[in-house]
Amino acid sequence: MAGSSKYKLKILNLIDILTEKTDKDHVLTTAEICEELEKSGIKAERKSIYSDIETLREYGFEIIRVRAPKSGFYLGKRRLEMAEAHLLADAVQAADFLSEDKKLLLIEKILSGVSEYEAEKILSKLSLGSSRSVSADAMCVLDAIHTAIDAKRQITVKYARRCIEGKNLSYEVKEFTLSPYALIWTGEHYYLIANNGKYDNLMHLRIDRIQRAKVTEEQSRPFEEVSEYRGVFDVSDYGDKVFNMFSGDVEEIELVCDNSVIEEISDRFGTQAKYKPYDIGTFLVKAKAGVSEGLVSWLFQFGAKVKVKSPNNLKELYAKRLEEINRAFYGTL
Repeated sequence: MAGSSKYKLKILNLIDILTEKTDKDHVLTTAEICEELEKSGIKAERKSIYSDIETLREYGFEIIRVRAPKSGFYLGKRRLEMAEAHLLADAVQAADFLSEDKKLLLIEKILSGVSEYEAEKILSKLSLGSSRSVSADAMCVLDAIHTAIDAKRQITVKYARRCIEGKNLSYEVKEFTLSPYALIWTGEHYYLIANNGKYDNLMHLRIDRIQRAKVTEEQSRPFEEVSEYRGVFDVSDYGDKVFNMFSGDVEEIELVCDNSVIEEISDRFGTQAKYKPYDIGTFLVKAKAGVSEGLVSWLFQFGAKVKVKSPNNLKELYAKRLEEINRAFYGTL
């Protein structure tokens, strides 16, 4: 039994060595593998390494042997390729609701699947600064939210909103009881989509502003009562229709756009929208969107390059915003 136990440890350590110490640019000879095993207190003969590698291949590990410029072995296909690990590490780095310590811990877990040389390359390109999160423990908050969604239970949350106290920027904390439906990442922030039982609509709360979340025994309100979705809450569709996380009634909108903004418009509305030439140098887009202040704010970035053709309530919102801006700059007209 003792010999069998040592063999199992040897195989497990061999997997770790090939994972951490090898890649297509860094191979290890059988002698070097034996040296690495010895660092863990495991003695092995070079001949046995060939047999162990064959065992790992039979199990499904892609262990590649090369003969030039250096003869040796490296681990080929992994659960995470370098580009995938880099993508996930970048996403974690951008998650402002996580503390820097938590970001580093998650990134270390992601990079454990690539070689130490590849991990070093990825880490050298990351820039971890100070977190802007006001959440005491974002992972506990997320765990409570996921538990509530799965169990279709309500949650109580303490939510911080920015406010001015005297001459200083501060936070005002309020408590809500909500029916949670989904999480969505949009723009630079992660949001909870939920319903406050006092109203018949959806609200959005930034995860980095939720200081505490607790699952209750009360059943959630069905999202069918406060949204257009039936059976499944379509997060992707909802995200496409909501601008800057301001709620609004979903309507068909028509915009006349300068050809120079085709990339930005098509990125936002995607292939579900309808596009056609309109006039010289312009095109018409028809799409479904929540008519809201958020949509107006998004449209304003294009200036005269985008004109609202319909509906009338969006035109009125746009005109109202223009009037407010004029008053802010020039006083009462």
